[in-house]
Amino acid sequence: MLGLIAQAQYMGSLGNKPAKLGKRIPLDRSFMECVYSYKVHDPIDGRTREEFKILEIGNNYSQYSSYGAYQVDSIIKLHYPDGLTKNEYYYLRQGRNPTLESVVKNLEQKVINVYDYVFIDDYEYCEDFPIISWKLEPGTVTICGQVCHKATARFRGRNWTAWYSDIPQNNGPWKFCNLPGLILKVEDDKKEQIFEAIQIRNSDKEFGLIKLKREKTTREKYNKALADYKTTPRSFLMGNSNIPLPTDANGKVDMPNDRLFFNPIELE
Repeated sequence: MLGLIAQAQYMGSLGNKPAKLGKRIPLDRSFMECVYSYKVHDPIDGRTREEFKILEIGNNYSQYSSYGAYQVDSIIKLHYPDGLTKNEYYYLRQGRNPTLESVVKNLEQKVINVYDYVFIDDYEYCEDFPIISWKLEPGTVTICGQVCHKATARFRGRNWTAWYSDIPQNNGPWKFCNLPGLILKVEDDKKEQIFEAIQIRNSDKEFGLIKLKREKTTREKYNKALADYKTTPRSFLMGNSNIPLPTDANGKVDMPNDRLFFNPIELE
């Protein structure tokens, strides 16, 4: 109850002040968008989580990011051209779960930039387009009205099945690529990671990144930091964060070290 009261007081006293939104760095202009459902199953705690992502495809870049963030950004541009208050921004976010992580493919240079975070720390790393040795298989399914063809591959510790369309784009959700057409569905053989397109549409919209101070790292170091935080959060924060942790009456850290929901997409 005290938390709700404090929140109401905050929204009342500060909520009418202008919301400070990050500056967006333009990347490209999209001609096509594909919205995906992304489901992750954690076999240890038995839960499955679903979130929605969007792939924006331009001539030089593509960006795979949070659909919630895309929706919030679109509404602000359309209905709040002169800015909005903290109250308005707070309520606009409700139910959309906007996040800032994204995977940007440089389609000309064939490199991928990943922007993500661990707790409150923002990171970025770069890698070449992955070499995924897909094997084209017999079989078709229809997704979003598109006839899709089957391909299989082992990539970074998982056995994947992909369904690619006849849309002539070497692209797909997350880091997936290297097939003759746009990938509309990918799942691993344990069905712990499932990406599936739910909408494809034409577009004419500028897209880009929110400008943040990010620490440059490598894929391996980022994945290790994320795993450390998700599996032993208290130990990770005590060793890495400058944020004061809650303590009990005796001054000992009063924070559980329970494993969080976690099933990394990359196992190696």
